[in-house]
Amino acid sequence: MIYMVVLMHAMLMYINYCVSRSLLYPPAAFTCLWAVMLSLLALSGNFFYPVSDYTLLIFTLGSLAFSMGGFFSETSLINQCRRSCATYSYRRVAWLLDKTIWLLILMIPFYFKRLHELSALSGVDDFWMGIRTQTSSGQKDSVGFGLFGYLIALANFSSIAALSECIRASYSKRKTALIILLTFSYGMTTAARTGTITLLLSLICTLLLYGKFKARTAFLFSASFLFLFSAPAILLGKGGNVDASFSENMEGVIHSLQIYTLAGLVAFDQTVLHPGSIPSNNSTFMFFFSLLKALGFDVKTVSPILDYTSTPVPTNVYSVYFPYYSDMGLIGLVCIMFVLGAALSFFYRRAVSARPEFIVLYSLGFASLMLTCFVEAFFTALSYWIQATIFSFVLYNMPSLGIVKNRHRFP
Repeated sequence: MIYMVVLMHAMLMYINYCVSRSLLYPPAAFTCLWAVMLSLLALSGNFFYPVSDYTLLIFTLGSLAFSMGGFFSETSLINQCRRSCATYSYRRVAWLLDKTIWLLILMIPFYFKRLHELSALSGVDDFWMGIRTQTSSGQKDSVGFGLFGYLIALANFSSIAALSECIRASYSKRKTALIILLTFSYGMTTAARTGTITLLLSLICTLLLYGKFKARTAFLFSASFLFLFSAPAILLGKGGNVDASFSENMEGVIHSLQIYTLAGLVAFDQTVLHPGSIPSNNSTFMFFFSLLKALGFDVKTVSPILDYTSTPVPTNVYSVYFPYYSDMGLIGLVCIMFVLGAALSFFYRRAVSARPEFIVLYSLGFASLMLTCFVEAFFTALSYWIQATIFSFVLYNMPSLGIVKNRHRFP
């Protein structure tokens, strides 16, 4: 059955590619990713539990709905999107990016002070384990980065915008490299991998949108990915150990990579086979619960950290489908996948039509799309998307307010 599902995803990928002639088109990218992941899962043999036919049907329906959403968006928007062109004050954008660099530099000592406070609050001797425990354990008394979380988000958005401006030769290469380096430095010190890998994939997407992703760039980003994935694994003991040899760490990191990329599919199947075994706590609506609580309503907020299940390897990642299926059932899942396909295709078409704010938004969307095998990063991260939208439109559409008057028109 799994090979038939792989074949269906391959056919969907080809059809979606024919729609836009690009693998950056969201339905083409999504179905390609899942065809590859399901193929790797089939080739894993007995490393994981076999996935049930019903779960494979859910994966297929999700891809079909996502593809239909993309097709709906294409047929309703493609004509006006291709004619769209935008102007913006490129010197004002550069001025704002410069201020972000200074802000990131000035906040470094305060940020590291916060890291030491978090590690000390955890009661764990290991510095990195303490940070990870205090920020991502999901325990009632755990705390996060506070306002520094917004600073890291600002750095992520600014890095993508800076790279986009740099490619069009309207922003300094050195400043672009500096802001990206600062952003990765902030991200790496959170002891988390998802955020830094999301940024890396976003930058790759930005380069691909401009046709600047060459062989040398691919090698650089591949090396960066291995470092960003393996360093936290070794520091946190998740597939490695600081006391182990290089070969032992490499073996552990590869094993960890296999689990992170494929275990989410099997873990989701376990929740389908055993309903209620892993409560979702309505995590799809996490943002709204948090908003209501902030407004003073007596509501219970939920933790984004889920319980572990056996695949047989213990894992707490459940793919993009888990919250949708657990919270709204199969029909709700299909509807959400349709909406996501339409929304991301809207972002994509605007991005390739030279809308700078959508280049930022689609790069983030593409990165989240590439992580759907083990995490849902759309509805559960709605606050992040609102921040990204505000940043993008303020950066490129806010009046100059007398700062600069030069304007740049996209070719």
